[in-house]
Order: sequence, then structure tokens, then C-alpha cells
Amino acid sequence: EDEEDDLLFAKQWLAFGVRRKHMKRPTMTWAYSSRVFGIAEQIRSDTMEPMAKLVRRGLMEEHPFGNDNGYHAAWYMAEKAVAAIEDTVKSAHDGMKYFQDVVAICNGCHMHLHYTTPLGFPLMQYYRDRSKSTEQVDAPLWDTNRKKIVTKKIGLRAYNQTIDYGKSQRACAPNLIHSLDATLLMMTVNKCKAKGVSDLMVVHDSFSTTVGNVPVLAAEVRKAFV
Repeated sequence: EDEEDDLLFAKQWLAFGVRRKHMKRPTMTWAYSSRVFGIAEQIRSDTMEPMAKLVRRGLMEEHPFGNDNGYHAAWYMAEKAVAAIEDTVKSAHDGMKYFQDVVAICNGCHMHLHYTTPLGFPLMQYYRDRSKSTEQVDAPLWDTNRKKIVTKKIGLRAYNQTIDYGKSQRACAPNLIHSLDATLLMMTVNKCKAKGVSDLMVVHDSFSTTVGNVPVLAAEVRKAFV
């Protein structure tokens, strides 16, 4: 029965057409520890649900992936996507597993992961389990509809000293990547400044400068990478 279902889902996807836009987000978030469950959620949110809304509004006769609005087809494609990504980017898969194994060793010794970036900036993970009880407190909040401050009860999250092993291992690769992205940015800015270039604009991993300084930026960003 499972083989018959898989064949049906495969035919549905082939008829629908798998495009870059369908796999871009799963591929990008895989490096941030997203796996079958998370990717299936993404496919349902990005691809299946918009078509389900069209069916509900009468703008589409039927959902291309059946009466379940593509729920099971999303799981099928998520499994295929993860397998394809891990087969294609094997070094990234091995690298991520290495860091997760390191964090598992740290956690096994009741230690949080911490290290220093090449520029001397300390990075520390500090993921702990949440306490089961949540304290309720009165807080003054702005009520947009009534245009005045009202008092409402809000819950305060409390954490104990037990390490959240799952989150620590899932988050280590994204944290490492972000820290190295930031390090590259700062190194590039420092190198450009040393060359007399201070007209820079940066947005995460996008660097720009004035036209006359492009050759300097192009050279220094490559040196920073090395």
C-alpha cells in the first residue's frame, strides 16, 4: 500500500512540476537543521495551502494533490528533498554532524557549547529546559482598539539549569554559520578600511561600496574568505 501511495504522490508531483521555488526554502533551511517534519510543514505552507485557499474560494476546481490538500504528498516530497540534499551536499552533511557530535559530547559533560571566532568574539550557547510552572503577573499593555492602557495577565517563562539537548544540537550549525558570516563581514570592513575605503554598506552577506572602490572591495572580501 505504501508503494502504491508513493507512486501516486510521485505522479502528482510530476504532473504538477517541481520548480526551483518549491525546493529553495527547504534547501536553505536544511543547513539550519530543518529535516523531514519541518520541510513538510514548509511545503504545506508555501505550496499546498495557497492552492487549498483557491479551492475554498471556488477559484480552483480541485486541489492538484487530492482531497487531503496535499498533506501526504508534502511528507513524500519532504523525504525526497532531504535525501537529495544530503546526497548532493555530502560535505555539509558531514560537517553539520561533526558539530552536532561535538555539542552532544559537551552536553554529556553538562557543558554548553562556547568558542571564540577568528576575530576574538566569544560565542556561547545557553539553551535550557523550560520549567513546567509558569508565573502569571499583571502587566500594563496598550489596547489598540480601546486606545488606552489596560492591565492583562501574562505568563513569564522560567528556565531550570538542565541543558536542552535537542535545541543545543539543532542550533549549533546555524549559530556557527551566522558567527562566521559576521566574522567575514567584520574582517572585510577592517581590510577595506586599512586600504582607505570607508564608504561601505552591508546587509548580512551583501556588501556594497561606491563604484570607484569596487576593485578594492572585490579583492579584500576574497582575502577575508581565505
